Amino acid sequence: MLTLLALSMALAQEPTDSPASPQPTDLPTDEVPVDSAEAPTGETAAPAPVGPTAARRCADAAEGTEIEVCLQLVSESPDEVDAIATALVAHIDQASSGDRDLLGALLLLVSDETGVQGAKRLGELADPRALGPLTHAGETRESEVAIAAAKALTAYPEAIEPLSRWVVDRDLDVEVRRAAAEALGELGSDAAADALLVTLRSRRVPSPLRSTVMDVVASKYPTRTDELGGQVTRDGSAWLAGGGAFGLGYAMSMAGAFGQAELAGFGAVTGGVAGGTLGWVAGRAWPMEAADASFITTTGMMATSGGVVVGAAFGDSTPWWTGLGAGAVGYGSAISFRRFHRGTVLDSLEASSLSAVTGLAAGSTAALLSRRNDWNWDGPTRQVNAPILAAGIGMLGGLAVGHAIAPSVDISRVDAPFMGLASGYGLAAGLLYPGRRRGTYPWLGLAAGSLAGYGIAGVLDVPSDVVLGAGAGAAYGGVVGAGIGMLAAPMDTTTFQRDDRLISAVALAGTTAGLGVGTYLAATNDDVVDKGDVLFTGLVTGWAAWQSSGWFSVSRPRLGTKNVDGVFVLAPAVAGGVAAALSPYYDVPISYSFTGVSMGLWGGYLGGTIAELSDANALHPNAVLQYALIGSNVGIGAGIVLALPPLQASPLVIGLANAGGVLGGSVFALGTAFVGNEPDLILSVSLIGAGLGFTGGAIVGAVVHRKGGTREIAGLQLPGIHLPGRWSFSPSAFPDTENTLHYGATLSVTEW
Repeated sequence: MLTLLALSMALAQEPTDSPASPQPTDLPTDEVPVDSAEAPTGETAAPAPVGPTAARRCADAAEGTEIEVCLQLVSESPDEVDAIATALVAHIDQASSGDRDLLGALLLLVSDETGVQGAKRLGELADPRALGPLTHAGETRESEVAIAAAKALTAYPEAIEPLSRWVVDRDLDVEVRRAAAEALGELGSDAAADALLVTLRSRRVPSPLRSTVMDVVASKYPTRTDELGGQVTRDGSAWLAGGGAFGLGYAMSMAGAFGQAELAGFGAVTGGVAGGTLGWVAGRAWPMEAADASFITTTGMMATSGGVVVGAAFGDSTPWWTGLGAGAVGYGSAISFRRFHRGTVLDSLEASSLSAVTGLAAGSTAALLSRRNDWNWDGPTRQVNAPILAAGIGMLGGLAVGHAIAPSVDISRVDAPFMGLASGYGLAAGLLYPGRRRGTYPWLGLAAGSLAGYGIAGVLDVPSDVVLGAGAGAAYGGVVGAGIGMLAAPMDTTTFQRDDRLISAVALAGTTAGLGVGTYLAATNDDVVDKGDVLFTGLVTGWAAWQSSGWFSVSRPRLGTKNVDGVFVLAPAVAGGVAAALSPYYDVPISYSFTGVSMGLWGGYLGGTIAELSDANALHPNAVLQYALIGSNVGIGAGIVLALPPLQASPLVIGLANAGGVLGGSVFALGTAFVGNEPDLILSVSLIGAGLGFTGGAIVGAVVHRKGGTREIAGLQLPGIHLPGRWSFSPSAFPDTENTLHYGATLSVTEW
């Protein structure tokens, strides 16, 4: 801690004259040997001498003649801090009264226990040499000491520079910045007022700091209050308009609902228009920060919604009154406490989301613990719906907690994928819960996952590639678990039904295991995940989903008495999961992925069309789907062959072939539809057109590729017709016998 004292006191400018005092005898007294610089010329210089210890020199300096040297020794000899401190304290009484008070205050400042007291004492001394230590303390010490340092700097007119920096420094605690603003107000100079007004024009100024600055300007610089008008970094008029529209629209809708003419909708529209207008006008007349306006609007809206939900538990017209009361409290509280709100617009939205999620969690939990309408409320005929009541209370409580903690929870855009993953896993866990009563489990799981993700996203700071790997692993693990569960679950040969609880339990276990495996593989993979890896993983996942669901549908009607359908679900998921997990290691180019999937689509189209034309459905159901599945796999295999050596077909060739095939098949099918409506004829002609278009597109692509660039497509030369002679064609006018002109053209052929 004395290092801070040394670094700050090194700024002392003038030596202090004080009477000499006898040197203490209990300190080291090593003498200085002959300096090596004084060695005779031509002789080797002696090693650097060992001079007096830092404590000895400090004791000498503490007599009052070299105070600056004493204090600077700490930074030069950090291993002798204790001895230097002893010397300083022992000789502090030997200094003059001014130095003695300054040194005592500095000793208090550098102590963690007495730092606030030391800052106050330095402010009372008004010694110019304390400006440096106070500035250093305000920028490096804990908030309490820094705030005391800011207040102490009000005694120093030269403190405008550090205080102006502090008030706009986003790295400092907001309370320190507020103390700096108040200190600028105490200085009372035009430069200090300018610094405060510059702060108001800065971006992303916290609401408490903005309120403090405006109050200081209004109270300490009344002649500058005209400059406060419109001093906002983000205009909150739109938020105020939304809050006014919602609040007045609700009140007018309620008035219409209780009338005999049932004009609730009319009241909502007119109230919304009027309230929105009033809110907008108020925001333009009395500018307010978007952070404050969003705090008022979201609090009022969510409080009203929570009150409506609470009232819905009692039925009848109660929701109108509870919503109105809760909304009034919400709007009123937000207006009253907005000066103390430290959050941003994003924080207000976070609090609103937390309110909704908390209400969902409370309602779902209550639904699990109680039966519907099982709470008697002071009478045999008056009952309360416990889940709805719990949901409403949870919304109101979550709103209050959300506004309290959101400013302290650091959530950024990079945390959104992780929060989505946590919410998705919670929903999946609720859907796969192996119980017979699953009605509320998905909502409870969604709420629990969202709350957990919100709470730990900012702490864990999970990279997006790890989130992607975890999500893919969870999806594959769930499908693999479902397939294993299908194989393990016994089937009733009479009803052809199985106990889904075992399948759900294994699927949930697979989802959890896949989540862990995916996270581990992504976190330990040193290769950079690029767009090619993401595309390949997405395409492989799509293929696995298509194959698993398709083969499951094909196998069920034919193999329903056996558990073979689990194999068809399991095999594609395992293959896709392994391919996705290994994608970063063999780095599949984007062109290869597109080639494979495009050829797979062609194979599926050809397989389904052939099955339809051959009337394969007459032999067994889902034959078209089966042929399409087989064809897609054959097409993907063909695409891999085309992409890999030795063929290595150009992506340009494949792309133009695909475009030509799609265009040819569509044109032929549409043309045939004009002359007939026979499905088989249309499919046959479409198949022919697709083949011709695919072939033509491939030829054009090959020609363009050989020319070395796509721009050469305009230079393709088609075969021309060469006629003998020279031909010319021009417009002409011909008079008739009555000299009337007739217009036409002249064709001349020469050199035949």
